[in-house]
Amino acid sequence: MQFELTEKHVKLLRHAYVTWNDCEYGAPSINPKRPYGNSDVMKDVAEILGIAGFVDHEGERHFSNEEMNRMEVLHRETETA
Repeated sequence: MQFELTEKHVKLLRHAYVTWNDCEYGAPSINPKRPYGNSDVMKDVAEILGIAGFVDHEGERHFSNEEMNRMEVLHRETETA
């Protein structure tokens, strides 16, 4: 398997919320519910990567299917990164 580490992966990992898990010997751990500190993972990814999306008439931010798919792929690729 080949993998290309990009600046986007590095940006996401730099914003990862890492804590210490004291189980057994202990190890760094990323909270799977809030990997970037908040519970809305895709909005966190968008903010970190500067993806604007669009704001509806109620002020809620949304993203196209293409943007959502790309953000999901980048987030999942952080496992390899």
